[in-house]
Amino acid sequence: MSSPLERPIVHYGIGVMSALLLASVGLLLDGTMQLIFFGIAAFELIVLPQILKTVAAGAATD
Repeated sequence: MSSPLERPIVHYGIGVMSALLLASVGLLLDGTMQLIFFGIAAFELIVLPQILKTVAAGAATD
């Protein structure tokens, strides 16, 4: 049975949803905290799909 992590839409969907959540919370803040939340959201959007792709590739070989 295949893992849901093997689908690319899941990789990007999880990253986009978490980035949107962090960015929406960041809009409620101000100053440095807002920038920190936006930075974490950008990190989630860019790096998380790559991490999930690596995890899915590792799970497929097991």
